[in-house]
Amino acid sequence: MIAKTLLLTVIMVPGMMVGAEEIKVAPVQQKSLTFSEGKCGNALEMTGASRLVYKSDRINSSGGTIEVMVNLKAMPEKAFVYLFSVGNNSPLWFFGGIENGNLVFMFRKKAAGGKYDYYATLKSPAGINAGEWTYLTFVWGFKKEKECILQIYVNGKNVAEKFDQTTGTQWGPADENFCIGCSSAGAAPALNGMIDELRVSNYPKKPSEIKAAYQEIMSGKPPVVEKGTLLLLHFDGSVEGTAAGEAGVIPPEEISKLSEKVLNEIYPE
Repeated sequence: MIAKTLLLTVIMVPGMMVGAEEIKVAPVQQKSLTFSEGKCGNALEMTGASRLVYKSDRINSSGGTIEVMVNLKAMPEKAFVYLFSVGNNSPLWFFGGIENGNLVFMFRKKAAGGKYDYYATLKSPAGINAGEWTYLTFVWGFKKEKECILQIYVNGKNVAEKFDQTTGTQWGPADENFCIGCSSAGAAPALNGMIDELRVSNYPKKPSEIKAAYQEIMSGKPPVVEKGTLLLLHFDGSVEGTAAGEAGVIPPEEISKLSEKVLNEIYPE
């Protein structure tokens, strides 16, 4: 089956091309957002009432990576901290964030009768201190049916991973939103803190790539648009982002093959 890729709402008009292979990406909703000093330039500061939403047509469940710098004002004891989310669990849910002191990464899709077509979840002690910048990376990838992988990295280090998961081969409805720092279901408060340098890619990155990206950010060098970059946000006074142009996005039919190749290199049979 051909998995479908994440397509974000983009603005392509004369004078708005960032480069030969880059396009600009605008949010479809924004509310209660301010900017403060971040790790690389400015960062986005959010409160419980904040909203930041981009249009997400499809996300490729065969493989992807989300990287983000986070600085929380306080660690919640019970409430969710949403770093990103898609869907509302009716029928699908894609979530990365913090719950009860644990980092959580989850895919699930309900079928008729309340059963799940797929359910993949990974948890790890957060390893985050309030008031400090932390670099988080969430990776998912296809290796073979019902043996997909989920991974969580903290400051370039793999802190949790899980095989024997399934992230599905078909994501879901075409009109879902990709929400940053808040719940796409709209039922919970948004993140209380800052987010900086968020990048979404449509392939699973290798540990060496993640470590290198962390080292560059810690040296003050912000991330750049790469092949496969679906969204890059620097938050330097704006929530308008950039992405790879059409020629720079990995075609949907190639992502599952690339994901399996990457994971077989890291975890050979």
